[in-house]
Amino acid sequence: MKRRWFVTVVMCGVVMAWAGIGATAQWMVPAGAHAVGSEGTNWRTDLRLVNPSDTAVTVTVYLLKANINNSALGNSVQVTVASGGQTIVSDVFFSSFGFEGNGALLVECDNSDQVVTTRTYNQVPGGTYGQFIPAVPVQDALQAGEEGHILYLAKSDDFRTNLGFAATTAQGGSVTVDLFLSNGGHGGQDSFTFKPYGQRQINDIFAAVGAGANTGSRIVVTTNAPVIVYASVVDENTGDPVAVMAVRESQAVLEQVITAAARAAGAEGSVWRTDLRIFNPGSENALVEFTYHKKARSGAGQATATISVGGGNFDTYDDVMMSIFGLSSANGAIRVVSSQPVMIFTRTFNQGVLGTYGQAIPGEPLDGALAEGQMRVFTGLSNDGFRSNAGFVNVSNTDAHVDVSVWDASGISRGDYSIDLGANEMDQVDDILGNAGVGSGFTGSASVVADGAVVPFVSVIDNLSNDPVYEAGAQRWGTFGGGGGGGGGGGGGSGNCVSLDFPEPGTEATWRFRTEEEGEMYEVESTSVFHSSTLTTSHVTSVQEMTIGGFTGRTEADVYAYFRILNNPQGHLEQERTETHVETTVGGFTTEEDTTVTLTPPEYQGPATRVCDGETWTSPSVTSTTVSSSFGTIVEPTEIWEGVIESIDDVKTVEAGTFTCILRKTTEISGDSIGWTTYSWTDRATGVLVKMDLYDTTMTLMGDSELIDLN
Repeated sequence: MKRRWFVTVVMCGVVMAWAGIGATAQWMVPAGAHAVGSEGTNWRTDLRLVNPSDTAVTVTVYLLKANINNSALGNSVQVTVASGGQTIVSDVFFSSFGFEGNGALLVECDNSDQVVTTRTYNQVPGGTYGQFIPAVPVQDALQAGEEGHILYLAKSDDFRTNLGFAATTAQGGSVTVDLFLSNGGHGGQDSFTFKPYGQRQINDIFAAVGAGANTGSRIVVTTNAPVIVYASVVDENTGDPVAVMAVRESQAVLEQVITAAARAAGAEGSVWRTDLRIFNPGSENALVEFTYHKKARSGAGQATATISVGGGNFDTYDDVMMSIFGLSSANGAIRVVSSQPVMIFTRTFNQGVLGTYGQAIPGEPLDGALAEGQMRVFTGLSNDGFRSNAGFVNVSNTDAHVDVSVWDASGISRGDYSIDLGANEMDQVDDILGNAGVGSGFTGSASVVADGAVVPFVSVIDNLSNDPVYEAGAQRWGTFGGGGGGGGGGGGGSGNCVSLDFPEPGTEATWRFRTEEEGEMYEVESTSVFHSSTLTTSHVTSVQEMTIGGFTGRTEADVYAYFRILNNPQGHLEQERTETHVETTVGGFTTEEDTTVTLTPPEYQGPATRVCDGETWTSPSVTSTTVSSSFGTIVEPTEIWEGVIESIDDVKTVEAGTFTCILRKTTEISGDSIGWTTYSWTDRATGVLVKMDLYDTTMTLMGDSELIDLN
């Protein structure tokens, strides 16, 4: 049965890979404004677009006005971003659309490696007070029935909290909001509707759900349609906001790092403090160990403390360096290890005479640190009325080397900086632009690479107001200006290359599979329908029927694949995960199974949208985590494959017709089938698999598939 299963899985992988090619990546900025707010605030939004690829791109930006149906997507502008460059659209709501009011932005680009961020700020004579609001990939929105958790809310004489949501599709809906108080009590509940591609903000969410003042609250949001949810906590005295994004329970982790926390004096008379919130979404008690790593000191932590967080409990620690560690002066990172998955959010702020100026710093999972072949991209670094600091946390027990490159708006390298970190060391470089040799009056972007497990960050501070904005950066594969690179080696070829189309939604294809198993030949027909695709996601359903031992079996599969098309090597593909729902009926009995396969890091799989004659590649082994509703969890390495494009114009005749195909050969070089080889032919016009043959090490045909119908 192994070989039959193997052939079917390979076929599905090829089909679904092509299903996502050629579509557009989308991001949603859930909040922005050109508007006058309460307490004399004056709100503006700057949109920042960074293009790490090796070719210029055109980005389309749609304005989604608050409280209306925007499904027509009628208000849009196009913005060109140079290769390696950054384009900042200042006060984008007014400068690009002439619009005064609140809303959201939908951003589209045919390159998923683009980096999209915004800074929304209160503009006053004494400077700006801003919040970093990320552009969220639309596939990361909360889906119908999902819960989102927001861990930092406050209402008092000094703070107010607004809650907002933005619909990522032409489907309206509603969210139900439950607010919980610091003592664990239920503060109130209400539901709020939103329109298709609609944005809505509820000012003073405490009053809206009937809750009283409380400075240590959290919210649970449940939606019935795709939506992105955020909170904005505003200091009543300074008008300074901090944005808090809703996260899923699945984002709770066992190990994470708070990259920057302080109880210290800073530049320009600033005084820094850190407040922490921790939530245990599970039912069991969590023992949580905090280890403080002092800035610029490697090795063991300088202080350790352990707390207990009960199942379902939410704890608050203001001035965390004092309240958890008992330190009157501290500046560094905090490593967090828990016996149960927990969520952590911190706010680090400058305590001024009039009030606070803060920045959101969520806990970062340790497994999200930079890996070989990855970079982090940062937007909006400036020394023109601002100062830009960069921080780095080595979360491993070995030394690490970090390289920072600074880029101007046109994609020209303007400076570099390198730093070495000892084991478990955190360090911060004040004025990273000056240290990189960049002159004054500069605004640009930066890329960071490391040879170890490093978590970098950037904090950009307004010199007039001393208000900071924290940016965790966008992680990409490859090198800056060369796009996101694959996790394995690829390239070469004769230079004769073609672009590969993808099946149109509604395309229906039927294959006949044959495979030998223990001397017996099995045959089955499978029909797949391509439903939808984006640059990163595909949806395919398939139906198979076969007769074994006098019983007729029918299997229906509903499969979503998540992947990304790379720019370096150009047009190659990485698979991230698949989600499959299968219903099998045999002899009148039906069983169902849900399976999710996650590949860490994403599995590099070679050329996809751009294929060159003679091109070779290697797909390295990664960790495959399979979670099945029937068999539990299996964690194992994937096989290593070597591939070559043997032809880009091979003519193949099968039952469904004659096709001009791309012929690729892949050979397994690890695992239990070393030396087994697969030849596959893919139609250049439609992206549909035409023929596939599987051979063992003696070149005996062990299985094959053939396209027998295409509509």
